[in-house]
Amino acid sequence: MRSPILALLAALALPAALHARVLTLSNNTANPGQYSTYAAAESAAVSGDTIYVHGSSVSYNSINITKAITLIGPGHNPQKQAPLKAIFEYVGIASSNVKVVGIICNYLYSNASSTTNITVSRNRIEYYMYMQNHGLNNWRIEGNVIGYQHNGYSFWGQHYNFNDFFFDNNIFNGHLQDNWYGTSYNIYFNNCIFLKKTGGVAYAGYYWKGSTFTNCIFYGKSPNAAGAASNTYYNCISFNAADNSFQAGSGNQVNVDPLFTTYAGAGFDYADNYTLQAGSPAKSAGLDGSDLGIYGGNYVWNQNGMPKLPYISEFTISNNQVSAGGTLNINFKSSIAQ
Repeated sequence: MRSPILALLAALALPAALHARVLTLSNNTANPGQYSTYAAAESAAVSGDTIYVHGSSVSYNSINITKAITLIGPGHNPQKQAPLKAIFEYVGIASSNVKVVGIICNYLYSNASSTTNITVSRNRIEYYMYMQNHGLNNWRIEGNVIGYQHNGYSFWGQHYNFNDFFFDNNIFNGHLQDNWYGTSYNIYFNNCIFLKKTGGVAYAGYYWKGSTFTNCIFYGKSPNAAGAASNTYYNCISFNAADNSFQAGSGNQVNVDPLFTTYAGAGFDYADNYTLQAGSPAKSAGLDGSDLGIYGGNYVWNQNGMPKLPYISEFTISNNQVSAGGTLNINFKSSIAQ
């Protein structure tokens, strides 16, 4: 039997475009969806469909996305009565026009050449993203926590050719690595935060080139990549790194505390608050006049990675026994994640 909660989510939370469908995926036997495996859900999907992944205590294992679909989970730290998450091992992207939103995965990677129009939004990537194909174009990577459990690289280019990559309002717990020998260009980092975990390397990039950093905060991470070339920084701030200097650019603040509201100093933590204190030198200091870091710019940061959808935060049945023909009283609270 299809779960009434999933049915309600599909109807309320995901008003799809004309002719597109919402398919529900759940391996949680207490709240079954239309499909219990990703392979079955994708087989039934067509281009433009959305696969909504129900939170579960069981991993959905590794998947390879081969159709132009949207994959949406409940967020990487759902704020509701049953805060179950959609957890994957490897997530491969082997089609253009794919969106991945609100999940947790160990690794996210390209799995086909020339994929374009990819959105990776509000996910928690435990280790790193990596490229393993040439000709990748127009990827938008926004509002993610990347390298949550990892002390090494957060994004690994492997010297493949890629261009028009936009990293907006992400938190990197590690560093960028290896786009040196590939032909990569038009790589932009806007309002990102680079943090140094305990035991992590000192630099924000290793053999990394050809990128523009705007309104970013480097806390404990040296902006200058080891083996860097042609990276430019505009209105960024560095603090508490082995080398706080910037390779090139303008409007940067060197070794100045951005004054986060709270930060324990050991990489991303949900208990941290990356808003800026009153009097912070990073407030209104962006190239666009907005704050530096994840709360500036045009993208709205969500600390818990919840997609921009209506959410049922509480769901209760007030009468647990109903006579034939009687009324089942259901109470729920919902809100829209920003």
